[in-house]
Amino acid sequence: MDFFQFVLSRRKVGGEPLTYADLELNQATCELRRAGRLIELTSQEYKLLLLFMRHPRKVLTREQILDRVWGYNTGVDTHVLEVYIGHLRQKLEAQGGSRLIQTIRGFGYTLRE
Repeated sequence: MDFFQFVLSRRKVGGEPLTYADLELNQATCELRRAGRLIELTSQEYKLLLLFMRHPRKVLTREQILDRVWGYNTGVDTHVLEVYIGHLRQKLEAQGGSRLIQTIRGFGYTLRE
């Protein structure tokens, strides 16, 4: 998905923020809060978390995530995905937050408590 498609996909969604557990992702402002604390995200981290929050508790394969966040045939490999998952986890788990992005060994990742 290129940036233009990404912006259009955000505009299609109403003004309601996405919520899961103590996360609140405001799609209109691209702001993430965890338990009321503002968390700064890069554009790729935002797109990655947006995908997880649109599909909570669903196991997403690495290939599905790469395709939906980076786009088909971009040459990005699973190592890049693992790095971004690590960065996103660090930000979400700062100040004692529980792990919400779970690794499902041999399959991919999921957002669950």
